[in-house]
Amino acid sequence: GNLAILYAETGRAREAEPLFIATVSDWTEAKSSMHPDTLTAVHNLAFFYALSGKHEQAAEHFFDALKKRSKVLPPSHPGIRDTKEDFLSVINLLRSTGKTELADMWKSKFEERQKTLEAEPDEQL
Repeated sequence: GNLAILYAETGRAREAEPLFIATVSDWTEAKSSMHPDTLTAVHNLAFFYALSGKHEQAAEHFFDALKKRSKVLPPSHPGIRDTKEDFLSVINLLRSTGKTELADMWKSKFEERQKTLEAEPDEQL
C-alpha cells in the first residue's frame, strides 16, 4: 500500500494502480473483505481513482467501502466519515463533468444507505 501511495504521489499512476489493486486483494486474502485494513485499502484505491479522474470507478469503490465500513465500525468512526465525505465529493465531480444521471444514481444509493443505517442502528457495532 505505501509504495502505491508513493507512486501515486510522484506521478507514476500506471505503476500505482496495480499496486493499489494488489493491496486490496492481499488484505482480502489475508484477513477478509470486511476487515478494517482491507476496507482502508479499498478506500485508498477509490481515492486513487478519484485523483486519476476515474470518477465512476471511484464512486463504486467508495460506496463498497462505505457499506462495509458501516457494518464493522461504529457510526462515529473517522473512517466512515472520511469515506462519506470522499464519496460525496466524487458524486459532485461526476455532476460537474456532465454525468448527472450517474451522479444522481450514486446520490440515491448513498441516501438509501443512510436511511437503512438510521432504521437499523443495532446492525452496527
